[in-house]
Amino acid sequence: MSASQEAVDRYMAAVEAGDGEALRATCSSDAKLYDSEGALFLDMSQFGDGAAVTAEMKDKMGGVTLKYSNRSLQLMGDTAEEVHDVQVKAGEDVVANVQVRVKLEFNAEGKVAGMSEEFIKEL
Repeated sequence: MSASQEAVDRYMAAVEAGDGEALRATCSSDAKLYDSEGALFLDMSQFGDGAAVTAEMKDKMGGVTLKYSNRSLQLMGDTAEEVHDVQVKAGEDVVANVQVRVKLEFNAEGKVAGMSEEFIKEL
């Protein structure tokens, strides 16, 4: 199964909401998700349920929340690349506005099998 707008939207919404249940449902059980520095952010094989994914996301994000905008998606078979702006907030304070490129790789079942992110620029 190839990448789709709907699958990308579900993935982005789950990350933006910090919803480990939704993220786990969107990803394969062995998906590996990397941050913009190339470090492993989440290895889905390490979590027994969505609550554990949510807890790990909260631990690694340290109270930071994300808001995506100006999303531009390109679908290429089993790969999707999206460039979007990210507003990063700590509590109510905006601490960064950046643009990133996210590459999602999908498996045969249409689930995210891998994700990498590349920092493009500060806004």
